[in-house]
Amino acid sequence: MSKQVQFIRRRVAILTVFVVTVGVQAGRAHAADWPQFRGPNRDGKSPETGLLKQWPAGGPRLIRTIRGFGHRYSSPVIVQGRIYITGKVKDYLKILCFDLSGNKIWETTHGRAYDGETAPHSPCPGVRSTPTVHEDMLFLLGCLGKLAAYRISDGKQIWSMDLVADLGGRIPPWGYAESVLVDGDKVICTPGS
Repeated sequence: MSKQVQFIRRRVAILTVFVVTVGVQAGRAHAADWPQFRGPNRDGKSPETGLLKQWPAGGPRLIRTIRGFGHRYSSPVIVQGRIYITGKVKDYLKILCFDLSGNKIWETTHGRAYDGETAPHSPCPGVRSTPTVHEDMLFLLGCLGKLAAYRISDGKQIWSMDLVADLGGRIPPWGYAESVLVDGDKVICTPGS
């Protein structure tokens, strides 16, 4: 087994533990939402209280595993009892929505995935951007420059633009790896050139 495959499997295991741990805590304690990269304030700090001061021997008990969302180098977000995550499935970048029990609610295709053809400099195909949920919309910047907004209720795309074709941007050597910031009615990202 290659080192890259081992690395990806470890990342999936770590991500799964994160999703399950946060999801279970969210279900039990009515946890605060984690709507974007690094949390509600983008500072990596949870506003939760009453968390364990020390893990039990052997770590937390694994409650469930969610599979089938492809390769990624991004984080899940959790909003109003739903988990939103992105992944490279076959040749496409997918956005998936699960309930806290791991049942898929919806799945939508964002566009072509980042791979050896579209990104010859990258040895690691996969999604790099964490989605951002604001009110009833999910925003995602794909590795190849597609920025789009989706309804969180059903995954329907509302609008999109291409940072390369529409704004003259240039795909960075590792692809776009930015989790957009929403500030009021503005969606902020860096098109690059």
